[in-house]
Amino acid sequence: MPKQERTIYLLFLFCKERATPLLLLWMLPFFSNFSGLKAGEISHAPSPVQPLVFEDTVRRFNPSLVLLLTDTSRLAKEEVQSRRFYSRLENLFSRTRLTSRLFDLLFVEPERMTTPPDQLPGNDSTKERHQTVEDKVIGEITIQRLDIFGPSLNDTSRQAANWLMQAGNRFHTPTRKQVIRKTLLIEPGNPADPLALAESERLIRELAFIRDARIFLQPRSPASDTVDVLLLTQDVFPYSVGGSFNGLDESSLRLNNYNLAGFGHIFSSEFLFDQDQQPVLGYRGIYAVQNIGGLFINSRAEFSHTENERHIGGSLQRNFFTSDVRWAGGLQLNRTTLKREVRNISEEQDTLLQYRYHYANAWLGHAFNLGGPTTREAADQQPMLVLAGRFARTNFRERPAVSAEEQAFFHNRILYLGSIGWSSRYYFRDRYIYGFGRTEDVPYGYLINLTFGLENGEFTDRPYAGLSLQRGRYVAGIGYLSGRLELETYFRENGTMEQRLLHLHSRYFSPLMSAGRYRFRQLLSFDYTYGDRRFDHEFLQIGDESIRGLYIGEKRGTQRLALHLETIAFTPFRFLGFETAGFAFADLAYLNSRTYLSLKGSSYTGIGLGLRIRNENFTFNTFQLRASYYPNNAEKSFGFILSAIPSLLFNDFSIGQPGPFQFR
Repeated sequence: MPKQERTIYLLFLFCKERATPLLLLWMLPFFSNFSGLKAGEISHAPSPVQPLVFEDTVRRFNPSLVLLLTDTSRLAKEEVQSRRFYSRLENLFSRTRLTSRLFDLLFVEPERMTTPPDQLPGNDSTKERHQTVEDKVIGEITIQRLDIFGPSLNDTSRQAANWLMQAGNRFHTPTRKQVIRKTLLIEPGNPADPLALAESERLIRELAFIRDARIFLQPRSPASDTVDVLLLTQDVFPYSVGGSFNGLDESSLRLNNYNLAGFGHIFSSEFLFDQDQQPVLGYRGIYAVQNIGGLFINSRAEFSHTENERHIGGSLQRNFFTSDVRWAGGLQLNRTTLKREVRNISEEQDTLLQYRYHYANAWLGHAFNLGGPTTREAADQQPMLVLAGRFARTNFRERPAVSAEEQAFFHNRILYLGSIGWSSRYYFRDRYIYGFGRTEDVPYGYLINLTFGLENGEFTDRPYAGLSLQRGRYVAGIGYLSGRLELETYFRENGTMEQRLLHLHSRYFSPLMSAGRYRFRQLLSFDYTYGDRRFDHEFLQIGDESIRGLYIGEKRGTQRLALHLETIAFTPFRFLGFETAGFAFADLAYLNSRTYLSLKGSSYTGIGLGLRIRNENFTFNTFQLRASYYPNNAEKSFGFILSAIPSLLFNDFSIGQPGPFQFR
């Protein structure tokens, strides 16, 4: 038994005659923050189920689909220890009816983990256990939908542990099979293409209402050339509620449904009440549909009506979602009225204004698969050459007085842009990076994209040029590294460059490390942004993206460097399905307005500890409790906050619509 669990169990034995299990239940969370190792954290227009799991953790898309037969000797030992500890707790809490019900409500039986959660991408030992099924044909496709609460892809035999989970399963409408089926890139009678199978699995996991998905091949017989497909999926609980309450005069209520009636439609409504505004009751709503008609076209409609914002808009979007897609594009139309503060690099010039504009945007791209591979093994390794074009128009209908040299933010303009890009991307599966155990598809590859075009402005025309370089890879024993370089500039009639931008960003996370039943990662990120001859309304600040929990509104500049170091410790403790992770962080940032690379200017530092809590069965964000210390900031030395944070996403090295980069 790990030292952590042994300590807790000894306390139970010592106190069982003098204290009730209820008292020990209150004490237990205090032990969840300790381990053998030190815990810490990682880490356009105007804005208005299966008993045994077989899986290959590396998506290298070899010419045959592989089934990993896992060595379960180490897993069996950990499972026995976990279940023994679980049984002892259950026996102690079962002495009274009250504590027995509390145990059923709060504790979740450990999963039967048949796949090592810390299995490293690129581990050669996994390749030796591959069992190939080459040159097979897809037979029957069976979709098995698991209950939200209770089972998992690693242990489909588990049942909902208490009445609350059972009620959640009954209340939920499962995703309809036709919604899942239209996301698949395979059909009965097609060859068992490993790339199509792996990409189908990934695309299903990317759906907002799906927690996890996995595909298994089941040969009909050793001599048959037909394999049946079993697809396991598990939804997330689609309902969430949020809002705020600032007394009887001001409050808000937000209702979300990410899987309306099982059709996969997203509907979000927010009601805002403020007695000092007109209208007193405001509304914001979003309705979105993913993968219309199996064409992978996503639609979105937006509407808002408040005193400070009146907006109606809609969009259609189709991306290069796999390397086989040849056409992508999008259309967006907005009509917006805003009343807000237009900020300036000089704080004294900040002005509260009301303005209204119409925005129209359309783009189209075509991908060419170069080289014409002669084998299925090489098909997914070919880079894509992508040509794209874009038209974007911003037309202000209400605004302050403008001139050629002033109020550039409110200038009417049309962008005519084109791009040529070279991209290659792959994915590997991992866990415990930004999630709490769900499968995460981590992209790696490279991207080179050159954008060029013309801004047809109200007072002048300006050519535009931009370059993006990206690279990401996993290095065995070291971890995952990615980097991005962005350059852009506009050209005046006399050849002078303006609105120049240099942006460097890099990210690293270590392999998953284990100490008993605790799992650890180290995360590091670096971000440098430099702007030259930007407009007055374009500037950089110190905010949460630079120093967590710190906002310096009066400090503004055009050059910023930020460094983030984080360590995260995923604990084995689960309460009501919520999992916990302790973290520690250190942030460093510089901000100035110098015209050359310099670390002189305002510097800021933040260090702290915290706890993250998340239930992967739900759609709401991760809860975060964070304590921070800012040693060189006189106005705010300490910070303590409870907040909800969204899950971070990976850059997937795909090419989208041409456009200027964001300077923020």
